[in-house]
Amino acid sequence: MQDMIETLGSLREKDLAGPASAETVAADVARARRARSRRRLWRVAGTGVVAAAVATVVATGGTTAGAQHNEAASAPSAPAAQQRSATAVLPVQLTAYTGVQPDGFTVATVPSGWTVRSSDAFAFVVQPPGDTSHMEGDFENAITVMLQGDSSGPTLGVTPVTVNGRPGTLGASEGGLATLLLFPDGKGHQVLVQVFTKYHLSNAQIIQFADGVGVTDAVQTAKG
Repeated sequence: MQDMIETLGSLREKDLAGPASAETVAADVARARRARSRRRLWRVAGTGVVAAAVATVVATGGTTAGAQHNEAASAPSAPAAQQRSATAVLPVQLTAYTGVQPDGFTVATVPSGWTVRSSDAFAFVVQPPGDTSHMEGDFENAITVMLQGDSSGPTLGVTPVTVNGRPGTLGASEGGLATLLLFPDGKGHQVLVQVFTKYHLSNAQIIQFADGVGVTDAVQTAKG
């Protein structure tokens, strides 16, 4: 701007002094063009700085937003983590049974921490820790030892196994809610062990449990 003022001022002075020569006019025009070129260069440079700053902000913001999104996607929400923790199933470990033996059976092992729900000549039932919602004689959500009686054996995914050196069958109940192990005791009885699948005992653990089951002379077969 200062260059243009100086240029115009010189033109006014030259007009008052008389007609300018062709060399003077050419010099004035050249100075005006140089001044205009400098202003254009400043504007272009300024626009480039602003554009670079905007690009930096956008790039930085995009990276931050992307990182936040990735962190949010990779980190499970608190309710989801709590839900998984609440539904997690602890491994079941068999331990020696030291309680009073049932009238109809003898039992060598039970899952660690489990308690006896009912025990008589008809059945031996143990339940997991904290289960107080079932009454005595209820076989649901437990491990039950009884004679087969009218109960059906495994019907789904039946696999031949060996219990105490005798052939048995292992598989799921109809509907798949429980694993059933049926095996002979050597005295003409068919013993049935029922384990609800929600407790995640392995087949090897169920067979190990059954290996410790014996039948007494006082055993009775449940009907119905």
